[in-house]
Amino acid sequence: MSTTVAQEAAARAAYWATAGTAVTGGGPSVGYSQPSREGIRGYMYVNTPVLQGDVDADCSSLVAAACNLGLMAAYPALRTATDSPVLLPATAWTGSLRGDLEVRGWAEVSWPDDAYTPAGGFRKGDVVLSAAAEGGVGHVAIVVDDNGADPALAEAWIAETGDIHGAPGDQTGTETRTVQYSQHPYTRQGAWTSCHRFSPALFAQQHPNVAAGGSRAVSKPAGGEGCTGKKGPLLGVDISNHQAGINVAGLGADFIIVMASQGNWFTNPLLHEQVEGALATGRPTGVYHYVDGSGVQEEVSHFLAAIGEYQDRVFLAVDWEAGQNDAWGDDEYLRALVMGLRARTGGRVLLYASSGVYPHDVAAATDSVRWIAQYASDDPVGWDASPWTDGTWATAGTVHQYTGTGRVPGYGGNLDLNVFHGDENDLWALVAAPAPGGGGATTTTNNRRSDMLLIETTTPWGATAWTLITPVSGAVALDPQQAQAYNAATGYCGRVPWDHYELLVREAWMRRNELVKALGGEVRESVDAATRRFLDAVKAGRTDSDSDNRKEDK
Repeated sequence: MSTTVAQEAAARAAYWATAGTAVTGGGPSVGYSQPSREGIRGYMYVNTPVLQGDVDADCSSLVAAACNLGLMAAYPALRTATDSPVLLPATAWTGSLRGDLEVRGWAEVSWPDDAYTPAGGFRKGDVVLSAAAEGGVGHVAIVVDDNGADPALAEAWIAETGDIHGAPGDQTGTETRTVQYSQHPYTRQGAWTSCHRFSPALFAQQHPNVAAGGSRAVSKPAGGEGCTGKKGPLLGVDISNHQAGINVAGLGADFIIVMASQGNWFTNPLLHEQVEGALATGRPTGVYHYVDGSGVQEEVSHFLAAIGEYQDRVFLAVDWEAGQNDAWGDDEYLRALVMGLRARTGGRVLLYASSGVYPHDVAAATDSVRWIAQYASDDPVGWDASPWTDGTWATAGTVHQYTGTGRVPGYGGNLDLNVFHGDENDLWALVAAPAPGGGGATTTTNNRRSDMLLIETTTPWGATAWTLITPVSGAVALDPQQAQAYNAATGYCGRVPWDHYELLVREAWMRRNELVKALGGEVRESVDAATRRFLDAVKAGRTDSDSDNRKEDK
């Protein structure tokens, strides 16, 4: 299987890098352009491998599209699921590729600092990365032959203009190219930072349903032993890559929350190990994303890609802190990110922040579960269902992180300890599927899960627009009376700026089309076309009661 993925990715990258040049005798070609980098994704399909016209790519989009084509060649379920989070996203770039690859079956190959090549030499299909954050220059290439000591690398190099802007197609014969590893300028500079190789075993661990022939895992731990519906308050722990080797089963925690990702670039390298260990306990398990301001859409996509097949088995949380966060203080950014997650998943989100700066308005507008940090001291403390607080946060349905220096049996270092003011079934209800054990989940106003998301915006031309987002209907434009009724029914209405509104509308149509395909239906309108049509209707002041505002899939 690894040979299939690696060889297909290498063959496709080599073809794109040389098509239309003297190597092939002319014809359509792939040029270099960052603004038009996604042109290459039009050929990211097994059944359309041959270029039909001139397109563009940049270094990361060429490699990502080639790797995706390799995955689709090896795993048939992905050939008809091109929006699957298992595939590398369109937002992949050199700063995110390490994480993007490592959650999709690519493992880093050992490469000593003083060695010319990775341990054992290169192999066809290896992804060779020069990440700026790791001391590189921000570039990526892929190995396209079996010369382990000095292979040929395929890459998108530079536009005919000498910068990042170029016309479609290869104008010089070297905008995209193959070059010997020994002759590459970044080899001579010692600028390569890592080599990643596809591992079918790792992929099968990360995406068992796809590896077995399916397209998406939908199971959570079965009911029975360990799924007791324990009454609260519940005591839990949140962990990250800093807790390497931890045995969560030995902690006695009622729930576990694992760090998944940060920004659009970092994935917890222990994510699979820690989530599997948590799920094995039979207790509610969550994953969290640390916001760093690298882009709303990019962060949402990276988070969901990182958790992959676990998405329907865990609840989601967002970590909002000042450190390493370029968006700190921008509540609209946070609001859009949380609502983007809701639009993509349909579930509620835990929103974490410190008590003194907690974004209560955002939590209310997005119907998020409040996860609030409030410490009394840095002294070590153990499990405590009534920790040292003034009781402010001991509110039904909230999570309180009461220490960062927790000490409990089963682990020798500091831990973040938490108390949830609710029952086990309340946490299970936050996961996208029904609670394990055959029902019994409590349903309250504070812990409801809704597949409807109501948003409001002020348009660039000064009008107010209301939209209901659902997985079945996509985006539905409402008039004021309808908006008022849905607001009363759902209990919340999120107000977002126009650019975030556009993003959420697009996410709505993406999710709707995914549902149609999953149910075996025919999608008759692309995400781009549906988004454009809908926004045009909003600009014209039409709602869904108007006959021309919707194109039905017959």
